Amino acid sequence: MSPLIKPRKAEPGALRRWTRQSVELLSRRPALTLLTAASFALVALAPQSLLFPFVSFVEAGWLMSLARAADHSVPAYDVFRASLKDLFGYSRDIMLRVLMVILVVIAYKLAAGPGTGAVTSTASWPPVLNRLLAGITVDQFNSFAPVFLWGLFLSMLTGYAGFDLTMVTAVKALVMNLRAGSLLFAAGLLPSFLSDLVGALPVWAGAVGTILLLGYSMFLVVMGYVSAREIFEGQGENNPAKALERSAEEGKQGKKAALI
Repeated sequence: MSPLIKPRKAEPGALRRWTRQSVELLSRRPALTLLTAASFALVALAPQSLLFPFVSFVEAGWLMSLARAADHSVPAYDVFRASLKDLFGYSRDIMLRVLMVILVVIAYKLAAGPGTGAVTSTASWPPVLNRLLAGITVDQFNSFAPVFLWGLFLSMLTGYAGFDLTMVTAVKALVMNLRAGSLLFAAGLLPSFLSDLVGALPVWAGAVGTILLLGYSMFLVVMGYVSAREIFEGQGENNPAKALERSAEEGKQGKKAALI
């Protein structure tokens, strides 16, 4: 990790500004955003395994690549491919370090049953909708804590330098931006509480609520990108939207601009 990447204090009004910027970046490439949401829904329908922290952060890495690409008007796949090795390394280490904690939490929820924070399984719902809600709630693991998203940003931006150094830098950023970071943390916890409420709704309302939870989880990851961008790079606003660069030479230059 570059020694030049040091956290700084965000300007006042950060949460409101980050919210606006996140919505703007997601709206710049609506077709790709919708395709990403559909892909994440399919992943959520798959049987969950103990690899879900790894899968969850790879999904977050793709979303950050999409946000970065929209911000710098370059192809999202180029950004994602350039940082794939570092993304995998960070996601792997997250999985290994939190696996025991996750197992304890899952064991507690299974033992305690519904009504204690576990996703409610509604008998009147189609099985596919129950599975989708459960999968989305589990996949939202990637965005419940800003330090994990900021660590992901650092790993993809400068190269993964190991879990300890990455987390130390992210925690320093959190200490410097405690109020904004706490609000992000509270926003990240919201889907875990809302999932029980959504599970108690009728089928049609539950389907809408499940889709909204998926969109909100994606939004949280993009907010992790824009917040980290300001804290670590000092960029307080989105770059102006431009036409996607397509020539080989322009693509290389745009890729460098997006990753350095």
